[in-house]
Amino acid sequence: MKNQNPKKSSEKLVEKSTRYIDVFRRNIDKLMEENDYTIKETAEIADISYDTLKTFLYDKEAKDCRLSTAVKLARAFHISIDELVGAGTIDDHSLNNMQIYRSLPKGSRSLIDWHLHNQKFIHEKHKNKKIVNIMLPVCANSGNLKITSDYEPLHIEHMDDELFHKVFIGIQIPCLHYLPHYTQGDILLLANDRDAMRGENTVVVVNDNLAITNRVIENGIVKYYGIRDGKFRIAEPDNVEVLGYVAKILRA
Repeated sequence: MKNQNPKKSSEKLVEKSTRYIDVFRRNIDKLMEENDYTIKETAEIADISYDTLKTFLYDKEAKDCRLSTAVKLARAFHISIDELVGAGTIDDHSLNNMQIYRSLPKGSRSLIDWHLHNQKFIHEKHKNKKIVNIMLPVCANSGNLKITSDYEPLHIEHMDDELFHKVFIGIQIPCLHYLPHYTQGDILLLANDRDAMRGENTVVVVNDNLAITNRVIENGIVKYYGIRDGKFRIAEPDNVEVLGYVAKILRA
């Protein structure tokens, strides 16, 4: 019998349909195909009978299945029932994050787990306070900002509620390479509720660097140019990871 940990839990399952039983069948077929499982192997892993699974999958007269069967099949492929039946009860953002998490190696998942618990600890420590996490990037000799896992919580009780609910992270400028725009110690508070408007800078991730850029639309293509030298950095949709636009600057 094959390893009971499936190789794949597809990111391309059928989603958001009111014909849940049809979606359920197609998704089970897709998962079995991607993991090279037979019906018998799937039934054994899910701890359900072969006849039950075969009837459910291929007997068009079978209109439904037990909830316990759905739970066992979801567990067998290490995914949620929502994903399996396309119910759409999990929002797209959360669902995408779940799928990315499962696709990562164990070490990366452990790092994410630690970060979540660390964030919980920080927010409990500063309970009833307005805080935002400030990343402390490293400045390379070239002036590029290297992403780090070093953060410090910043109290922002003075910030109005509308801005507070938009801002999700801050970046502290660690060098003088960004003069005259920003100086060492300035904190850029980022939001991602919309695209940057004219005059606002956008922070994008390029490899392991943070690039502070101007967002420009040229011939219908969104392009990002570095604020230090005006050089082209990256264009959409070429794997652009936009961290956010600079919603507020806290001067050093």
